[in-house]
Amino acid sequence: MAVPAAAPERAGAPSKRRAAKAKKNGSSAAGTETTRLMMLAESRSELVSAKRVSPENGAAAAVAPEVSADAATSPEFDADAALLARRDAYHQQLKQAAYTFNPLSPIKVATPVTVFFWIDPVAEPLRLAEELKAAMLKMHPGEAPQAESGRLDWSPKMRATLTGDDFEITPTEGKNFDGQKILSASRRTEWSWDIKAQHVGEKLPMHLRVWAVLPAELGEPYEVLKLDKLIHVEVTFLWLLDEFWEKYWKWILGGIGTALAGAIGTWWKSRQPKLAGG
Repeated sequence: MAVPAAAPERAGAPSKRRAAKAKKNGSSAAGTETTRLMMLAESRSELVSAKRVSPENGAAAAVAPEVSADAATSPEFDADAALLARRDAYHQQLKQAAYTFNPLSPIKVATPVTVFFWIDPVAEPLRLAEELKAAMLKMHPGEAPQAESGRLDWSPKMRATLTGDDFEITPTEGKNFDGQKILSASRRTEWSWDIKAQHVGEKLPMHLRVWAVLPAELGEPYEVLKLDKLIHVEVTFLWLLDEFWEKYWKWILGGIGTALAGAIGTWWKSRQPKLAGG
């Protein structure tokens, strides 16, 4: 039996069957998505319920509420953030002061010299440097003193240290002095160190560091200045003589002893014939 040919669809318009099928597929897709979301919700609910039971003893356990990424942080983090905010606020209140110091380069090896560091909350940096140079000139007439200056943050209590592995450095207040001082708001405060270069060198590093000492509740001191200097240390004849003697004194004494013993022996032999003939 022959099957009648299907009537051709009109161009540009979907057939009713295709439209119905598309509508059915769309409804099925929507239903599938709805079903999937419902299944996910049920699974999540079951997972939360399962977490409320301790796997060890089956006892009910409190479940921490879920929080978003922008929820409140831990108390420790909040405390640290509050401390940093207070430190920053304190630092913003620090006023500026002038400082000056003498960098000491070049210097002679094994020769004592003094490094000065001044802070003045009312002076201008250049004038403070000139005052330091005038003070050093009084102590060592005929020399050409050096002084550098600038500005730093000033606080009622500050700490300054001078360090360098190639130098013997002692605060003038004593070797146990930690560099901390209470400053005056109307006049300069002075630090100084007696130093001695331990050996010769062209670029021996020396470090000056200064901190604003904060109130105890604000934590560690706040560094306000760090100056790194390369010091040229020159040789002296006395240092060379001392170094030579320290290294070779055994051989020197041994040689002198040998020469002296030889001289005595020669003198003694020269005396023997005279004694025999007498």
